[in-house]
Amino acid sequence: MRLLSKLKWRSLSVQISHYFFLTTLILLVYYGVSTTYNTSAIMLKKAQEDTINTIERSGDYVNDYIKRLKQVATAIAISSDVKEFMAADNPESRAQALNVLTNMLATDDSLISAILLTKDGRFVSNEGSVEVLKSKKNLEEEWRKQGINIDGMTIVTSARKQTVKGSEEEWIISITKEIVTDEDQKIGVIRLDIDSKGIENYLRQLNIGQKGYVFMINDREELVYHQNDTVFSEQKRQTQVQLDSRRKTGYDEKAQQLVYHQLIVEAGWRLIGVASLEELTMISSNMWWKMTMVGVLMFLVIFIGSVFVIRGLTKPMRTLEHSMKHVVSGLSDAQVVESGPDEIRSLARSFNLMLMQMEQLVLEVKAKEQAIHKYEIQTLASQINPHFLYNTLDTIIWMAEFNDTKKVVETTKSLANFFRLSLNQGNEMILLKNEIEHVRQYLFIQQQRYGEQLTYEIIEDPRLSDYQLPKLVIQPIVENAIYHGIKEINRPGLITIRTRADHASFYIEICDNGKGYRLDQEHEHACTKLGGIGLSNIDERLSLQYGSDYEMKIRTEPNQYTHVLLKLPRY
Repeated sequence: MRLLSKLKWRSLSVQISHYFFLTTLILLVYYGVSTTYNTSAIMLKKAQEDTINTIERSGDYVNDYIKRLKQVATAIAISSDVKEFMAADNPESRAQALNVLTNMLATDDSLISAILLTKDGRFVSNEGSVEVLKSKKNLEEEWRKQGINIDGMTIVTSARKQTVKGSEEEWIISITKEIVTDEDQKIGVIRLDIDSKGIENYLRQLNIGQKGYVFMINDREELVYHQNDTVFSEQKRQTQVQLDSRRKTGYDEKAQQLVYHQLIVEAGWRLIGVASLEELTMISSNMWWKMTMVGVLMFLVIFIGSVFVIRGLTKPMRTLEHSMKHVVSGLSDAQVVESGPDEIRSLARSFNLMLMQMEQLVLEVKAKEQAIHKYEIQTLASQINPHFLYNTLDTIIWMAEFNDTKKVVETTKSLANFFRLSLNQGNEMILLKNEIEHVRQYLFIQQQRYGEQLTYEIIEDPRLSDYQLPKLVIQPIVENAIYHGIKEINRPGLITIRTRADHASFYIEICDNGKGYRLDQEHEHACTKLGGIGLSNIDERLSLQYGSDYEMKIRTEPNQYTHVLLKLPRY
């Protein structure tokens, strides 16, 4: 029988282990593969979308830039001062035409120079003598070569190197526009030379991968711009650019590159971006590697932990079954289903029986605690000294006989408020501010009786007003201070009540300058004769309510003072 039982338990642990390990392995593999794959796909898609948006924005920027420059050329071409210079050559018309060119060049820092050339060979330009002669010659050749095809259109040329400001060579883009009369007669041509750095600086800032690049070609597949200036002088690089320009838009998985074409409508160019996404591939590979390592580590941790857990659960089950017969819990709805092997079923029956016994015990204890608590409150309320009421009414009658109507009204109101707060609408708990107000009414009434022999001071912390405590806690201590302290001295008496708090507790202090007593001799008397209510009564009630979070401390000196400190939790 023992061997059979041992085999049964071994079989159970093996079944649990196999099921748990297999399930864990499948979940880890599925989660790791799906998470890594989906994350990589999302990252790749996001990178492609961002790259395409970047290239499109760049194309729009270049397109708007060329459009603005063409508008400048058109504005010059339709200027009346320019047409007047085309029609007749005189110093005044030349100066006016030059003024038009100068003003237009001032509107954009990228405009380097401008030259007007008439059909009869006259010209005006903002350049120096050497540069203007070169520009005039180039423009004449270009006009003769392309003039028949311009037909009033604006032509944008490819980038070329040209001497700027005497000595510096820069990459220049030119915009050429033919000038015609209202009768469509060709009378001249305007050419604007633009520094390509405006476009170049913008395109160089594009983030399309460490090895990515952009370039532009015209409709004849001639290179207009490239990030690398050496491409314009090296035939091998130009051949590679031509091959790149023929690549279709899309992601080349083999080359790990994204190719995208963006048309520059205003210039008839194409902006081609070749984005390098090898960093993304590297990140994806790292993710696969890290997920694999994390999965293996998690599986090993779970495997080792599960072995110990399963062994720890199966070995002590019979011991646990025996021990649980002597242990109780307080939740009857936590009963377990009696299923599984015989040992587990027996354990479940013992556990359910324990729960039922515990629930019955808890109900009995709660009923007893509630009865005791209710009895304590009722006892305290019934122990209010009847002599206080008699003496107060006697004081009111004495005031009435002396026609002191104001004091009669004030004392009667205080007495009414005192008993109203004592009742507290039948609630056992009271707000601290109401408990303080209850004591204030009591002291006011007593002051009317004792006159100058009794003064009092109440210092409240307003932050503690809404904290709750059992009712009729402070007043009995104050009553004791009057009857066993202030009443028995021949000097003016003072009672001080103060509330304060720290981060975990709040404190109530009651201090009088009365007779005092020696704790070792008179403590018992002080605890049992507080105006008919003993300190022990208050101490037991607060201990029952707050447990170890509550504390009472008493300090006293004969013929000097008595100080009572109550420490209560802040909740």
